[in-house]
Amino acid sequence: IETEILKQSSFFQNIIIDESQDFKNEWWKIVELSLEKQSSNMLIFNDNNQKIYKDVFQDNNFFNDFKKIELNQNFRNTLNIHLLVRNYYNGHSYKSNSIRGEKIKFLEEDSENYDELLNNLLENLIIENDISLEKISILNCDTVKSDDYAKFNSKIKFNLKKCDSNISNAITYDSVYRYKGLENDVVIIINLSNKSNNIELLYTALS
Repeated sequence: IETEILKQSSFFQNIIIDESQDFKNEWWKIVELSLEKQSSNMLIFNDNNQKIYKDVFQDNNFFNDFKKIELNQNFRNTLNIHLLVRNYYNGHSYKSNSIRGEKIKFLEEDSENYDELLNNLLENLIIENDISLEKISILNCDTVKSDDYAKFNSKIKFNLKKCDSNISNAITYDSVYRYKGLENDVVIIINLSNKSNNIELLYTALS
């Protein structure tokens, strides 16, 4: 890739990078080679609280020459979600959305009838509250393999799809790792109980 970039006759004057905490070392080299040598700009969005992948860029000194601007307003989450998320946040203070939103509901994962409780919750959302399947996402804090997907699908009464699927009329079921950066009207997070030490994963999943 680096060789092909250097063959180009023109380069970028401005590059915007989102989720830079997920960038690998070799990706940064490609970005730098793609910039014009003079009068070029790079705008980088970074949140170390969402660093949930391995083998990513670790050199914090890289950003020393950049002007740092801290974002201090949370427009994405309701107040109730913000109040929960900030327990897993490590950084500067920021304000929350003024919209309180729905209360956060909790189900006991070690309950013997957990599958029944989860299906009852889905039925309430879909049938009683008239929420379409496409507006519901179930996120697993563990990696979701093919066997895991099939096993979970057999427990749920409604159709499921992965986050990159174009299937309609189905609930999205995938891992937090794959779903990162996406959002939905209703999000159900499972397998949280053994993740108390993984603060970044909890923050990413909840926000």
